[in-house]
Amino acid sequence: MNIVKWVILQILLDTAGLLNAQPYIIERGWDTIYSSNSLSPDLPSYDFNRINLANGRQDTLYLNDEFAKFDNTQSWLLVGSHAQFFAVNILDTNLSFGIPELFPYTVVYSASKHRLFVTGSQVPPRHVLSIINTVTDNEELRIGNLYGENIFLSNDEDKLFLCFFDTVFIPIEFNKIKVATISTLANRIIQTRNLQDLGYPGADAYSLSNGRKGIGIIGAWFNDNRIFYNIYDFETNASSPYFNAQGNNEPYYTNDGKYFIINSLEDSLSEDGMINYPHNTGIFKIYDVSSQQLIKTLQLPPRWEVYTFDNFPDNIYYYDDNTETAITLNIDSLVNNSPAISELAPAITFPGTQSFTLELKGSKFTSNSIVLWNGDERATTLVSDSILHATINPSDISSRGNSLVTVKTGYDISDTLMFTVVDSLTMPVHPILECVHNNGNNTYTAHFGYQNDLDKTVLVPICGQNSFSPGQTDRGQTTIFYPGRHTDVFTVEFDGSNISWILDMQVKSANSSSPPCN
Repeated sequence: MNIVKWVILQILLDTAGLLNAQPYIIERGWDTIYSSNSLSPDLPSYDFNRINLANGRQDTLYLNDEFAKFDNTQSWLLVGSHAQFFAVNILDTNLSFGIPELFPYTVVYSASKHRLFVTGSQVPPRHVLSIINTVTDNEELRIGNLYGENIFLSNDEDKLFLCFFDTVFIPIEFNKIKVATISTLANRIIQTRNLQDLGYPGADAYSLSNGRKGIGIIGAWFNDNRIFYNIYDFETNASSPYFNAQGNNEPYYTNDGKYFIINSLEDSLSEDGMINYPHNTGIFKIYDVSSQQLIKTLQLPPRWEVYTFDNFPDNIYYYDDNTETAITLNIDSLVNNSPAISELAPAITFPGTQSFTLELKGSKFTSNSIVLWNGDERATTLVSDSILHATINPSDISSRGNSLVTVKTGYDISDTLMFTVVDSLTMPVHPILECVHNNGNNTYTAHFGYQNDLDKTVLVPICGQNSFSPGQTDRGQTTIFYPGRHTDVFTVEFDGSNISWILDMQVKSANSSSPPCN
């Protein structure tokens, strides 16, 4: 390694305290340098940035190389160019060694076994695994025909798991990918299994991703865009239930398999019409593995990058290099401290209703909580940590159909409840005359209640379906009808002649001869 470059790298790593400030990532800078690559002057070199995902802080490492990457524990840093790569120990930068004839992709370190496991490509093009003894600096084993970049250790680090393809199948049959178990004690393959036997049956292709501590995610891919995922423990041979997804996405798990997360991706077109690499939509769906229920949806800014770390198994990190912003997603905290909706009042109305105030009952609402109507924000008022009010516009309820109501607090989105606009109710709301009181001055007071047979609150505006006759249609009657029987809800003063409350095509009349109030 170039001596100037080595000194700069050594000073930066010695003073950074990387292990105490994890997690970090290394990102290639935008500035390209063609003249300072000492090992291969004809190849481009780059500056690299070291980013602390805990706070988004970014420092520049002037490595002048093609490649820089941490291992899974962030104990080693791989740097180099097309001609030569080096592994540098973070705690002792005097400890380094070359990685010959290999362009690295993934680096896994076993502290207990003093081994680096490096996947990469070599010449002629092959995807291989190199096992390097960090004490002797010797390469002990090289295995070819790997499939994918994901390799991971067992919890006790006695085993390494990786995918490979059998050379018998040419061209590669992606539904016959195998997973190998390598003994890190003996440095040899001790077991091979077909991935299709461990995942959802009958798929057209299989994948293994985001593994750690003996547990990985198996993806079963079908040509019609269906995907079935399961979290598989390769040491106990225990599998989670299957989770179904569609299209392009990336799966993760946290909290030792308690939560399963699907992160949606989508392709974008460049100016010349070519398809770029998939970018992140920012939508994360969190499932409870034991119940298979979707328990949380997050809507984060799109096009950021996702990172996970073995040393932080409960977190997902989301980073934007343009703004140098990092978001830490502690899934357990998000699930247990997120806004939740339990009830909408009202939850049903009729087309043509004017603007009204929707009440949301739930928990963990804050002053930053915003009500979303089909994903669009509505004016929101915090009444308490369990009640929100939102203004719903006439255009929101102009025609029959369902609308999705959620609450967003920051990037966290609650569960979803349905608001329904109907032409008629499936079960009636009954007007009820409780009694009539003689006021003694040739006036009477009628007491009305109602019975709502539905299990949801109904909004019936003052109109033909909620009116009085004869005379003034609006006599102060209620427009919000909660489930069940409600007595003495409102009163109407009248002259004793017949008046009728028309509600949901039902009529209840009152006059001076109606049953008197006790």
